[in-house]
Amino acid sequence: MKKLKIRKDDAIVGIGCGKGSAMRVMRKQAFARISGIENAEKIANIAKSNFDKLKADNCEVFNQDAADFSDYGDYNFFYLFNPFSQGLMEKVILKIEDAIKDKKQEVIIIYLNPKCDAAILKSGKFTKIQESRIEWSKVYLYSNFPAEKSRISIDQIGSLQRGLPRWPFE
Repeated sequence: MKKLKIRKDDAIVGIGCGKGSAMRVMRKQAFARISGIENAEKIANIAKSNFDKLKADNCEVFNQDAADFSDYGDYNFFYLFNPFSQGLMEKVILKIEDAIKDKKQEVIIIYLNPKCDAAILKSGKFTKIQESRIEWSKVYLYSNFPAEKSRISIDQIGSLQRGLPRWPFE
């Protein structure tokens, strides 16, 4: 993730964040804000506890359905590891598109194990910049900017999933 060209005003949300492993990796970057959305209360509470133990002030976990989340406009990076069905993905993408419609900055979706690619491309607001593979998983990268104007490319994010560490806590 070092080559993502993260700026101090960038914010990322992991949708379907689980216990927060990807968020933990994201903490090593300059993100101003790192958030996760997890619908399963028990798992969300484990993630919250893990970040409390790490004293990670710029990390927060929301325990709610991603379709009900109302703050997508606060983020310009979205991370998904195939968190849900096509139907729910369509609802979430519509909410993201609505939340960012007036943004002038680039918005990036990083999607691992992409099963619902069509839901992201459906409206035409996001363009698939690249397809790649990181070890055992496909990775698709989307932007609301055309590829030639995007600040990142898929080969720059190889470290995102490579060797994600296990949580030492839960």
